[in-house]
Amino acid sequence: MLGQGKLVKPLARKAAALFGLAETEVKAIIEEEFGDGVMSAIDFDMSLERLANPKGDRVKIIMSGKFLPYKYYGAADGTPD
Repeated sequence: MLGQGKLVKPLARKAAALFGLAETEVKAIIEEEFGDGVMSAIDFDMSLERLANPKGDRVKIIMSGKFLPYKYYGAADGTPD
């Protein structure tokens, strides 16, 4: 389930029960690398660099954006409507 989109805690627990996952695996589903959120495309920088290579030059792309945690409003258990 990793990389397939985020799950809020109640849905992650249901998925864990369905697939027979351990508690540490439930945490991984919820948080993956940064926690629940996205990278901002507004507060965002990108740079390109040319890297010499005997087999042909390469392009190095560096992207940096502000991490924005997900926020749910109005749902008592954190589950989106």
